[in-house]
Amino acid sequence: MFSSSTIRYYRCGILNKIVKAIRRIGKVSWASVMKIFQRHPHPIPTSYDATIVVATRYGVLTGCSVFAFFTVFYWNEEYPIQTVWLNLAALLLGLISWAILDWLQNDQLAAQLILLSSYIALAGPALYTGGILSTNMVWLVFIPVAATIMSGKHATALWGGISIMTAIGFFLLSEVWHINLNLHPPQTIDHLVDLIAVILVMIIATWLNEIIKLRYMRELETAQLTLHQQARVDPLTQSDNRRSLSEKVEQQLSMHLNSLLMLDIDHFKKINDTYGQSTGDQVLQWFSLNCKAKLRQGDILARLGGDEFVIFLPHTDIGEAQMIAERLRGEIAASPAQTTHGKIRVNISIGVASHSPQEHAELETLLNHADRALYQAKQNGRNRVRVSKI
Repeated sequence: MFSSSTIRYYRCGILNKIVKAIRRIGKVSWASVMKIFQRHPHPIPTSYDATIVVATRYGVLTGCSVFAFFTVFYWNEEYPIQTVWLNLAALLLGLISWAILDWLQNDQLAAQLILLSSYIALAGPALYTGGILSTNMVWLVFIPVAATIMSGKHATALWGGISIMTAIGFFLLSEVWHINLNLHPPQTIDHLVDLIAVILVMIIATWLNEIIKLRYMRELETAQLTLHQQARVDPLTQSDNRRSLSEKVEQQLSMHLNSLLMLDIDHFKKINDTYGQSTGDQVLQWFSLNCKAKLRQGDILARLGGDEFVIFLPHTDIGEAQMIAERLRGEIAASPAQTTHGKIRVNISIGVASHSPQEHAELETLLNHADRALYQAKQNGRNRVRVSKI
């Protein structure tokens, strides 16, 4: 028979070979770890799906690390050899799921494989380290939790059922059928360590899950805010669009005396034809910025389309609105637009309309009257202001 020191010597030699084999199989560098987390193989359809993808990648990395640790730990502490091979098998499955993430980019398949490898690493060694009394059985509660985090509610039901059936099976095996495969009786300290470890892992897992979900919920809120703004803002001039104008003035129309200016750049088509559409866009942007700079607090500038804009003037009667329109027309004419083709002189025609709360005017009615006044300004030679009262 060999002495205990000889056995330990051979164990250490085989252990070194296992470690080297793991390194060869994994061939994992920090760069490849980061590549898994940075890669986005396809557009993420919803924020919830995105949290599952990220959680799976963390789960694969964590699982492979734990399986590698326990493979070495069980061997070094002279646990039954079966526990070593089962953890080594779990590690190999974990590395396969890593490869599926990295090469096939299939997060769901990788999640199921890492859950299967976790189950093997927990339930398998429990057969040989106490059965139903094994400290590994405590870790079974983590399997359905991990399934929820990495694969959603359907995986929770599947792996929850497997975990329950496993616990029942171990009980029947030990207490009913009296089949004893125990090669390493569990110790009290093992229970304490495993209970503390399970609690810590559950805390970390739920904390990580909430952090990931919170991150994507914030991104979703930002995206919704951006979409809301894009639906109400003209992308070229960054002024309100017709929809936004309608929403903003709806209440004011029935409560206050208001006026509206409809503005149109004279001979804008000629600018586009002469200098090109890009220069025409620059003129529109310049015009919008100039109008905004001259607005009072509460005034609203909106682009209806093309070179046609409106300015809503709350608490403003027809006389004051006409004065504002004349001042704006003169200032626009006096300061040429700055473009890539140099300075371009711009003139505008303005139609003015006004109403009182008693007249119960709608925005469309106000727009129609301002449009008629604008038409008169165009017919009378352009670069002028005309007034129409409802």
